[in-house]
Amino acid sequence: MTIAPVSGQLVSRGAASLPIGAPLDLTSVESTVSGDINLLGILGLSDEVRDGYERIQVSFNVRGYAPEEKLRALVEQSRARSAVFDILTNSVPVDIDITTV
Repeated sequence: MTIAPVSGQLVSRGAASLPIGAPLDLTSVESTVSGDINLLGILGLSDEVRDGYERIQVSFNVRGYAPEEKLRALVEQSRARSAVFDILTNSVPVDIDITTV
């Protein structure tokens, strides 16, 4: 199952946090995000299967006029500064408020 919206956040947020004086001339950034999910859980057909994803895979194809190590560093810095990556990899309390009329 593909869940592509996450990937753009990873690179764009990290690129925005690059140090001044270190611009990279990127020619393309492609990403693929996919995940493993057992639909028995989300459909309520099994209490033994979790409702969410069991694993998420992200793959980047980054091209630009920079050495390979700098392009890899961009993705790594993007991962380190990504709010989306953080919420996916760390437990975050979720408050739910319900108002009925």
